[in-house]
Amino acid sequence: MTTRFGLWEKLRKLRCLDPRKDKWRGYGPEVTVGQLIYALCTGRGCLSDSEALNDDLLARQLFGVSKFADQTQVGGWLREQTEQSGAAMLQLLCKVAGFVLAQHMRG
Repeated sequence: MTTRFGLWEKLRKLRCLDPRKDKWRGYGPEVTVGQLIYALCTGRGCLSDSEALNDDLLARQLFGVSKFADQTQVGGWLREQTEQSGAAMLQLLCKVAGFVLAQHMRG
């Protein structure tokens, strides 16, 4: 569903979500958000739970990373977010929800 919607590409394009000064280092917002989605959708609620993706070879290959961010890096990314990036995420979330609902209504 995320691929059909183009979520990862849309996240990459939201520059306000990427506080990194050097874009060649660290993790892009699509990786961090993917980790958070995983942690929340699996019924977990801790940042450390997002690190569990490191045990999933396929997930690492799909995201193109040799390892995922640790809980300190995920927490740092969350702290760097601004009112602008929060509003952008909320807007994107509304679009995701609309897309999922439309897919469901089609059957």
